[in-house]
Amino acid sequence: MQLIIGKKAILDAITNKSLVKATISNKDKVFFNKVKAYLPSVQINNDKSFYEKLASGQNHQFAIGYVEGEIELTLPNFLNRVKDQKTSLVLIVDSIEDPMNFGAIIRSAESFGIDALIYKKDGQCQITPAVIKTSQGAISNLNMIKVTNLNDTINKLKEAGYWIYASCLDQQAHKLDEIKFSGKVVIIVGNENKGVSPLVLKNSDFKVYIEMFGKSQSLNVSAATAVLLSTIQSKLKK
Repeated sequence: MQLIIGKKAILDAITNKSLVKATISNKDKVFFNKVKAYLPSVQINNDKSFYEKLASGQNHQFAIGYVEGEIELTLPNFLNRVKDQKTSLVLIVDSIEDPMNFGAIIRSAESFGIDALIYKKDGQCQITPAVIKTSQGAISNLNMIKVTNLNDTINKLKEAGYWIYASCLDQQAHKLDEIKFSGKVVIIVGNENKGVSPLVLKNSDFKVYIEMFGKSQSLNVSAATAVLLSTIQSKLKK
């Protein structure tokens, strides 16, 4: 089971029918009654220290819960699911470190209807309560795939018919708006400071960048991801 923290996360889990355990305060009667109606076994606890021990500094709102499973899928199972699709969009995040960025990226990925989000087992932020909370429940509706080696994963995606695009700002990159995306597409976004790692860049088929019109030369990675996904998905859906 996966720990979730905060009222919004619990309400989203109820909507998704994934909430299996919860401990909350009964001081907010409206919230308590909603949870009780879905989960009669909900536990009542008004001790602030109880929640603080589990929340690790997050705004717990006197509400913690657990959802089914680990919200993850294996790459072979995913590729089997989409083998007959004509179009598909997959996001790879390479070494994202900040939980708020990771959660926001997950929320954007689900909002734009991508088929899966792939991330590394080591060397980056994992699925934590902070990530789940920032995703605003979107993580429960998104295929999350954790892998050991991104380059091996990229090679398997290529074998399955995917074209690999990496977001970067080098001279070989093409403007995002000028690319005619079609078929099965993977877009890679990189670390907040270092970007996509050199070996992953080398293993990609194409490099793309978002054209900027102001004085700032780049976007925060979560904002950039939203632009990338929106643009690519709109072209794939035409």
